[in-house]
Amino acid sequence: MADRFAYVPLIGLFIIISWGIPDLVDKVPHRKTVLATGAVLLVPALMVCTWRQLCHWSNGRTLWEYTLKVSPKNHVAHNNLGNALEQQGKIDEAIRHLSEALKLKPDFAGAHNNLGNALAKEGNFNGAVAHFSKAIQLKPDFAGAHMNLGNALEQQDRVDEAIFHFARALQLKPDFAEASYNMGNVMARQGKLNEAVSHFSKALQFKPYFAEAHNNLGTILARQGELNEAIFHFSEALRIKPDYDQARNNLGIVRQKASKTTKTPSSSSTPLK
Repeated sequence: MADRFAYVPLIGLFIIISWGIPDLVDKVPHRKTVLATGAVLLVPALMVCTWRQLCHWSNGRTLWEYTLKVSPKNHVAHNNLGNALEQQGKIDEAIRHLSEALKLKPDFAGAHNNLGNALAKEGNFNGAVAHFSKAIQLKPDFAGAHMNLGNALEQQDRVDEAIFHFARALQLKPDFAEASYNMGNVMARQGKLNEAVSHFSKALQFKPYFAEAHNNLGTILARQGELNEAIFHFSEALRIKPDYDQARNNLGIVRQKASKTTKTPSSSSTPLK
């Protein structure tokens, strides 16, 4: 699963090979020619092997597809391939591999969580809730599953239950920026603006380059009349994510509002010299 762990133990073998082969051919006629010819043949062969191996390692999907060719019943490979496919938007294929992972290992909490994410993207929130709940049943301290369950419950308008699971995620992992962000969204939805500001600010404390948190915090601050701070956060969201149209629109609206509230100098004022 991780070839790098073999590097250090193999150093001794590499030394034996690199020093031992010259000693073995010490008495062979035309020793230098033999070694040079061997190197000329070996190096291109290793280059071809490396090139083929790099094709498998080009991305997560190709790596786990190759793993399954070698080991078709590998539940970890099915899970990781499903996760890679879900991130690429290939939801049906992702669900198939994640389901296969659970068929091979029904108590695999990570696969239940990943399958829940895939089902949620498909709009199947009942199925997502079932799998997130199963992941938590198998692994009660699974902060990510608590947050994901909270998201699915919020989509079903089960807001109080969603808040419980967001709070549980933050209890398990206080620096969980995404959970703080989601809690901020719920608080804003309930009209609890100060609490929303607190949670968005906490998310940015642990993840300063969280464009969505900057945008949502700016939105709340604008509603509270804190226009300069709102402008700052919308600008930060755009700096992090230049194609963020919602933040761009919000920034334009707040700048226009701020310009209207700025007092202009009186026409009777004495000009500065």
